[in-house]
Amino acid sequence: MPALSANIHKRQQHLLDELPEKITSIVMEWRQLSRNDWDQPAAKKFFTSIQDLAEASERLNLFQISETLVSFEIYLSSFIDSGLSPNSEQLLEANRLIKALQHTWENFEPPEISEYSDLDEFDLPDQNQQQIYYFRAGNDIAPDLVPELESQNSTVLTFIQADDLLAEIEKEVPQVFVFDLNLLGSLKRVIEFINHHNKDAKQQTHLLCLSQSNSIKLNLEATRCGVEAFYAQPFNVKKISQQIIEWTLQDDELPYRVVVVDDDPAQADFATSVLQRADIETVSVTQPLNVLEVLYDFKPDLILMDIYMPEANGIELTTAIRTHSEFMTTPIVFLSGEQNADKQLSALSVGGDDFIAKPIRPNRLISSVTNRIKRHRELQKQSRESASEAPQRPVAPPIAIKELNTNSTLFKRDQLFDHLSKLVSGQLTNNHCAGFVHFEVGNLDEIREGIGRTEADELMNVIGQYLIEQTESGDVVARLGNAVFAVVAERLDEESITLFAEQLLNSITESHFTIDGFRIHPICYVGVRPFNSAISDISTIISEGELASEEAKKSGGNQVVIHPTYEPIVPANSVEESYHTRLQDALRDDSFQVVSRIFNNPSDESEIKQLALTLPTGTGGLHKETDFIPAAREAGLIEDIDLLITRQALSLLDFHRHQGENINILIKQNREFLADQGRIPWIREQLRNRQLVGTGLIIGLNLQDIVSDMVAARGHIEALQKMGIAVAILRFKPNSSALKVLRFLNAEYVVMSRRYLGLDRKTVDNFMEHAHRFNAKVIIPHVSSARIPTQHWLQVGDYCQMKGANPTSE
Repeated sequence: MPALSANIHKRQQHLLDELPEKITSIVMEWRQLSRNDWDQPAAKKFFTSIQDLAEASERLNLFQISETLVSFEIYLSSFIDSGLSPNSEQLLEANRLIKALQHTWENFEPPEISEYSDLDEFDLPDQNQQQIYYFRAGNDIAPDLVPELESQNSTVLTFIQADDLLAEIEKEVPQVFVFDLNLLGSLKRVIEFINHHNKDAKQQTHLLCLSQSNSIKLNLEATRCGVEAFYAQPFNVKKISQQIIEWTLQDDELPYRVVVVDDDPAQADFATSVLQRADIETVSVTQPLNVLEVLYDFKPDLILMDIYMPEANGIELTTAIRTHSEFMTTPIVFLSGEQNADKQLSALSVGGDDFIAKPIRPNRLISSVTNRIKRHRELQKQSRESASEAPQRPVAPPIAIKELNTNSTLFKRDQLFDHLSKLVSGQLTNNHCAGFVHFEVGNLDEIREGIGRTEADELMNVIGQYLIEQTESGDVVARLGNAVFAVVAERLDEESITLFAEQLLNSITESHFTIDGFRIHPICYVGVRPFNSAISDISTIISEGELASEEAKKSGGNQVVIHPTYEPIVPANSVEESYHTRLQDALRDDSFQVVSRIFNNPSDESEIKQLALTLPTGTGGLHKETDFIPAAREAGLIEDIDLLITRQALSLLDFHRHQGENINILIKQNREFLADQGRIPWIREQLRNRQLVGTGLIIGLNLQDIVSDMVAARGHIEALQKMGIAVAILRFKPNSSALKVLRFLNAEYVVMSRRYLGLDRKTVDNFMEHAHRFNAKVIIPHVSSARIPTQHWLQVGDYCQMKGANPTSE
């Protein structure tokens, strides 16, 4: 048996032994969570346990288990991300997924050992790749850390049980171990094992802890356990990730380089051999006057300098070396048998960094050299970062001139309430949506304690002006309290309101506010209450926005929570007319109207045309699919609607084919498509009748619908792809869970959800890299707000619907 296969089999068997207890625990936790009032912190902890077990199952090729768990993980992620509670129907669907997990386990048969011989890079991390272990609580205090590390192509294994962690560490010790300091009490055996391992291993495990407090007492407690890096809230996730990445890349880092200057060849050879055995590149100089030539050629990290030499002593050489700018900061450590403290201090005063007495002790020499070089490199890195930092005062990203909010002052409370009253009095048109955004700076008390009340008030004024700069003409920004702002804005739809709120949050949390030399990082809670003219009570809108903000606070810092969606506006004349009857009549009379929107590929000028059905209102307007699909589902007409749009697409493809034109057409199919065993044969028959080969048809399925049964979804998708039909995952989320689904299904396209189009450039670029690695093209829908992050999506997306490209009738 190959060594790699044996290792996988051993670890897999360990997980299989634990699975019965783990799955039973999941079932029991879910029953408690779903039967009681939805507890968001408990839900987060439960979600973390699902993620951990899904990742472990996938790593060890237990694919049937991991597929079922990932389905449940994706389904739950919507509630974890939004902070909302599932309704009764959604709980029933989640219960079905739990039963599917139980069924999968009851009928699970582990694969044969021989199946482990051919592993790709996603099945198990390379044995030479150092891993990162993260021990966290269910209420993860740094929820953005793992996605940030994974975006840097790092492998992160997460644990919430100390026994599971210890069992894994006993098999494979990571290079970096990250843990929540609150959990230190349960990690005694783990820390002891790591410290014992580090005494014998050449490569140590770096310990990093996260703390909710910056207490020096806690810092000392962590340091005594061997912690090398201590980070307290509010966390700079990018900085923490950078530190971890540097540790994991140390094997690939340039080796330490040392020049030994000593006129005694025996002493020089001895120091050189000691350092070389520690894998430090070392050259010796026994002719002191030749030292500058060697320094310029070798470019060392550190110089070991003997003090007493005949041609030029070490103090004179150090003084001369320091006159060369290239070596102004290079550490110089003196070697000498001098015992006089005054003379040692005199040597250090000319630019030396340390003093090692002869005879040389190897451990003392290696420790002094490595610590000095490590610190020198760290200082160089920090110096480069400081030189490249942005200006201290925040600068708002450019905004299109026609969208600029020309108002430069905050509105008063009564002005805000008056504006809300006008919006709900019936002045909304074209089914536009409005949103009340409750924006609170949650750490104002800490800021006041740190920089003073006056300076903190100045910061709140700066944030208020910054919010104004991020809004559009017609938006209203008011200050409701010491740390509370409110924004009222009109946008195209609820997704655009959500995107707008997330952009506001990102613009504040990603900026560097500096007041009197103090750099401040606000922690913000954002609650959003979308509304329209069907809602007349502005007090309800405001209170529900505040409640959503409270939920954001419970979910942790820098969160946006959306109040449950409102009902679409229903024209007055539809009240007397049944939706069911109108849908049946439209199907019978073929009176649905097909509209299309175009997505362009700027690189090769190709395009994708998306078709959608609309239902005439009878008064000149149109109902979108989102308006009538629930009624169609209730009336049992979903299949008829799916078949209708499919026929329309095939007819259009057939027409263009006869014109000698090849086009790509995207249509959406509802979740019932995945449960319909007869749909694939019907599509195959339609293609044969029309003699359509290499169709150009793209069938889109919502991500949330797919995860209800990923195994069935993969079967349908593979059947479609064999017929030349491509698949797009709609309303896609740029997170690790969704990427698992993409990799599992091998879909050709993903259509991004609008609510995620406000992400920063780095996150966007990392997501695009992963999507392309899985051979998927990314489609960017139109959004009403042209912020910089959205513009970056438009620049890097494979297909984009540009602003102004509204749906047209077919």
